[in-house]
Amino acid sequence: MPSPLIRAALMVRDLERSRAFYEAVLSLHGLYLDADLTATLSWKLLGLAPGTRIRAAILKPRRIDDRPAPDFGMLGLFELADARPSAAAPPDAVRFGEAVLVFYVADLDAALRAVVAGGGRVLSGPERFRMPELDVDVAEAIVRDPEGVALNLVQTPESLAWETTERA
Repeated sequence: MPSPLIRAALMVRDLERSRAFYEAVLSLHGLYLDADLTATLSWKLLGLAPGTRIRAAILKPRRIDDRPAPDFGMLGLFELADARPSAAAPPDAVRFGEAVLVFYVADLDAALRAVVAGGGRVLSGPERFRMPELDVDVAEAIVRDPEGVALNLVQTPESLAWETTERA
């Protein structure tokens, strides 16, 4: 049986800018790792040229619902300043095959202001997303971070992160 998702890893061009964005928008101020990986075999694992400069910061919340945050559900930022750029993301939609990172936020309006202030952009929302049969009624938005990564921000009480659900 696999573990829960440990982390999403984003390849970025500017580690400081991306880190500041995720700290401001999602309050990911906990730090699991902050390292220069250039001298490791990380370049090989990522299919890059030997000696490619790689720096990493793996972020996480410090606490969730007044409990220490676990070491899963983290966000890894890997700076590949020397790697070739990927295809540009569409300006106003997500593309087929694209992963969208989903995060709960306590205040969606404040998170959207932080997205824009941090160099990201809002694609859609906030919109009410309702599914009465599943007791879902939340405000959501889709945004892009400064690197073009898509995020779905869902306004939800922090305690929901600890609830367990199983639906057939």
